[in-house]
Amino acid sequence: MKAEAASALCHLSAYDCFVEASRHLLQARHSFLCSSSRSFKAPKMASSPAPLVTSQPQSESPSDTATSSGSEGKPGISWPLERPIHSGVFTQRVEEEVRRKSDTTAAAVGNPSKSTISHQDLLPGHKRSQSGIAARSFALGLTFGISVLLYFYLSFEKKSRLWRPWFFLAALSLFHFLEFWTHARYNLPNATISTFLLFTNGMAYNLAHTSAMIETILTSTVFPQWQSHVAYRWVQLLGFGLVVIGQIARTVAMVTASTNFHHHVQTKQRQGHELVKHGIYAWLRHPSYFGFFWWAVGTQLVLGNVLCFFVYVLVLWRFFFRRIKGRLIMVASAGTINAKLEIVEEKHLINFFGDDYVQYRAKTMVGIPFIP
Repeated sequence: MKAEAASALCHLSAYDCFVEASRHLLQARHSFLCSSSRSFKAPKMASSPAPLVTSQPQSESPSDTATSSGSEGKPGISWPLERPIHSGVFTQRVEEEVRRKSDTTAAAVGNPSKSTISHQDLLPGHKRSQSGIAARSFALGLTFGISVLLYFYLSFEKKSRLWRPWFFLAALSLFHFLEFWTHARYNLPNATISTFLLFTNGMAYNLAHTSAMIETILTSTVFPQWQSHVAYRWVQLLGFGLVVIGQIARTVAMVTASTNFHHHVQTKQRQGHELVKHGIYAWLRHPSYFGFFWWAVGTQLVLGNVLCFFVYVLVLWRFFFRRIKGRLIMVASAGTINAKLEIVEEKHLINFFGDDYVQYRAKTMVGIPFIP
């Protein structure tokens, strides 16, 4: 028992010595910080050492900082951090403020890895619910896998015309999954459950796809001869090519734009919002619109849907024209009614970037017929 007590006393004494040495080291460094010039910078170290151990446990809350470091006048400083020029005492409260500003700046300039996301948003029922994201991803992946298998089975094994609905489901499930995945990988601050675009595109979007599915099922089962007159092999190959090109163009556009991409038209310029002019944007100024337009048209060519093909072309052209250029509104003035074009997206882009966007617009195209 005496030997164990002596050993414990030796360990305790060694720990007290270590704490006392750490305290003196912090006091010396604090004195040096206060007396140094404004050009002082923290030395660069070869590796990232562990934080200095102090005799008082550090707390993350500002209220606990005064208790842990204010009683003896010693700042609780973690290491390393490239500190700004500071002539006063660099307390833990100041350090937390520096870190907060650093994270905000990193997120604003397009560094998703350093952006701050509230833990509350990750809970079920919130906009970044992890369970909601997992459920949607699982459902889309399962739908895509089953649809691809049935497409090959019905098309090549059974020689049935009912491969068309399964092809459409496979294309849809892949499209919606990539909408979220590209955001999660390259545009994390904007990656929410609504990014899947499953239930947020409006009733018209869902009605259009439902109508396309109904038409292809009816023509495949009830009117098979009708498809044989319109769904030629070269038409289907053309449609499949448009689906592939459209999906690639839209995905590449979101990857290239990164945090500058948003599903909704921005009416106010966000901090760090830049005009992207490289990559696919060097040729197309709205490549995501270009991609979706030709993707949707291509699906109808593959399905052999005559009615929905013309409906898709007209509705999508009208939608993108009004979104990019604007829409005609009737304005009553002095007893007369005049037509006025209400510009939407490109008006805001000109407000954001001025002549730079005007010159960029003159060198690029939209890629959708009759939208200059």
